Amino acid sequence: RFRLTILDGNSPSVSSGIYSESHSVTTTASGLFQFQIGGGTVENGNFSSIPWSDNQKYVKLEVDTNGGTNYKHFATSQLVSVPFALAAGSAGTAGSTSSIKDQNGTPYTVSTQNGSPTLVATGGGSVLAGCGADFLYKDQYYSTVVINGQCWMAENLNVGSMITTSTTQANNGLFEKYCYGNDPAKCSQFGGLYQWAEAMDYKSSATNTTAPNPVFQDFVQGICPKGWHIPTYEDFLGLKDLYPTNVSASLRSSNNLWYTPGTNESNFNLLPAGSKLGTGSGFLLSSTGLWYSHSTTNANTNYLWSISTGSNSFTSPTKTDGYSVRCVKNGCMDVQAFAGQDFLQICNDSVQLAALDPGNGLKGRWTVK
Repeated sequence: RFRLTILDGNSPSVSSGIYSESHSVTTTASGLFQFQIGGGTVENGNFSSIPWSDNQKYVKLEVDTNGGTNYKHFATSQLVSVPFALAAGSAGTAGSTSSIKDQNGTPYTVSTQNGSPTLVATGGGSVLAGCGADFLYKDQYYSTVVINGQCWMAENLNVGSMITTSTTQANNGLFEKYCYGNDPAKCSQFGGLYQWAEAMDYKSSATNTTAPNPVFQDFVQGICPKGWHIPTYEDFLGLKDLYPTNVSASLRSSNNLWYTPGTNESNFNLLPAGSKLGTGSGFLLSSTGLWYSHSTTNANTNYLWSISTGSNSFTSPTKTDGYSVRCVKNGCMDVQAFAGQDFLQICNDSVQLAALDPGNGLKGRWTVK
């Protein structure tokens, strides 16, 4: 159980608590937790009446690991920026981020997105650091969201130059995209549509008519930003397992772009982006499909998560069709090495090889490329 207090003054030692609230939280298996400031049990003050522009502000965290009210001080840190302030006299979207540290120097992130302040305890180099704030990639800002311990883009990728749907996307060093109905406005609204090989950025010499060689053994960055990857089957399966009753409604946006709006319980904000089939200009703007990376010996088809109102399924469409792309931030990935029980762990920009001692007097050699 946590108690959060907003302090107002010129230093923590002389500041007074103008607002406090408590939260009961449960950490993930990795020791991470998340809660929304302003959404707890109010113990003192009024969150909407905090004078953010007056004096300096500090966040004080106290915790009782037994779930009671015998709080012990955990961390106090100054809010360098004011992530919760709304624009005076106008309705705006908060999108700033501020970091705080506990007495041991461990960083935590306070961010707001669409008016929802969020505090995420991330630890040192966690994949969740800063997730929840918008970030810039190729001249466009993308919103992000933490779901099931992973940092996801909360909107479809929209990178590259638009080409007509009668043209094949090519391995020419440039990102290319289709827009539904050959209408650039649809890309702005729903994101671009990509053939499978283009989405993978032709990794392992992958094409729309041949299987990748060598087969994918790690995350595929594809057309995602550095440090992000095209979702794997396991990434999508984690979303399905998190919302077993109705994953379609939980992921779909709650606006009227869908024939039947979803609940968007996950804040994944999935839109009905449709697809490009063959040389046609668009098909089924009432549904969407998301490519995922998966090696296959089938040259012409690959893997897609298809989602529509009330249903979802994993399918294997033709790679030349155009579908949407979501990106997920890299974490640690264990890869079975080609030597018995030896293991290779890929974690962001570091690689660790765990090799068992050879038996029966055998000798071996590893090459990491």
